Amino acid sequence: MIPVRCLVVDDERLARVVLRNLAAAVPDLRVVGEAEDIKSARDAVGKLLPEVVFLDISLPDGEGFDLLGMARAHAPVVVFVTAHDQHAVRAFACEALDYLVKPVEPERFAQTVHRIVRRLRPAHVRGEGASCVIGAGPSPEGPVDPMSIFIQAGATGCFVAPGDILMVRSDRNYSTVYFADGRTLLVRQPLSAWMQRLPPGRFVQIDRTLIINLARVGQAEVRAHAATLHWSGKAAPLEVGRSAAVRLRRLLRRG
Repeated sequence: MIPVRCLVVDDERLARVVLRNLAAAVPDLRVVGEAEDIKSARDAVGKLLPEVVFLDISLPDGEGFDLLGMARAHAPVVVFVTAHDQHAVRAFACEALDYLVKPVEPERFAQTVHRIVRRLRPAHVRGEGASCVIGAGPSPEGPVDPMSIFIQAGATGCFVAPGDILMVRSDRNYSTVYFADGRTLLVRQPLSAWMQRLPPGRFVQIDRTLIINLARVGQAEVRAHAATLHWSGKAAPLEVGRSAAVRLRRLLRRG
């Protein structure tokens, strides 16, 4: 596989050295240059044509976000690398591929490299062609689904495959995400925002407080004034009211 060309942008020399060392341990990456501010980063992107930019947020002449949205044919993928975790939501709203918080652990960097390879070298992901493992082996969490979404919960966050979500239930400005393995996660995000983030068709809003994953519904018992959803797997059945039952009946009629 041809290594992915990378640019490291950080105003701290030591931080650039750390990223170079992490990248050097991975045959799938090749660092083609460095920059310490927005101006030099713009010049480097234009001259070196990197495919990925590892980008700090706090820079001497602005924020890493200022580098985004350049109107040019070659638009590199961006991975933010910062000491601050409060910008994660904004970063993913700008379609960053990943968000790393310093100090970056090798195992976490390996997950990022896997995402990079899946995005830029998809033909090398299957089988043993992808060699983006650092140290003794891959992360115990396994590879990150390229279709996964980032969920911010308080000061932390995680990547989640939409297929692992059973439903999302709203509570005013908050939402509770229910997973197939029984976990729940409380997120400060209204239900309307979820409909913009989750894959259309698979996820439907069946009443004003509930979005369900149709692909996870094993059986639906729809009655006149209520319905019972039986999930595929071991999750407990869900009882819903009249408005949800009406919506489900319409969906079932449409196939």
